[in-house]
Amino acid sequence: MDVLARKAFSLKEAAEVIGCHKETLRRAIKKGELKAAKVGSDYRMSRSDLAAYWEAKGGGELFEKAVGEKREKLVLDPDLAEKLRESFKKYRETKRSASDGDGTILNFLLTAAKEYAKKKD
Repeated sequence: MDVLARKAFSLKEAAEVIGCHKETLRRAIKKGELKAAKVGSDYRMSRSDLAAYWEAKGGGELFEKAVGEKREKLVLDPDLAEKLRESFKKYRETKRSASDGDGTILNFLLTAAKEYAKKKD
């Protein structure tokens, strides 16, 4: 089985996935930064806990969503939707291509949504 397809990882496997030493992860577990279950003398961590740790440390999306995997549905109020449309239009007018496939547009829109939500509160 491909290591990245696993739902749970040993300390060694998790370290290989994120490119660090397993002792770094062991220390993170002891500090409470990484959730893990102790199985025998080793630790096991879930895919989602490893991804959460990675993102908390400033990493991006660690695992691609599997085909058919549920994603959260984002519900926008009409004002926010209009602001996002305006922001996206401005974004397309910049030097960046609207066909960026690396998530740049999505990140831009989510950032705009968060800023709008902060201003509205």
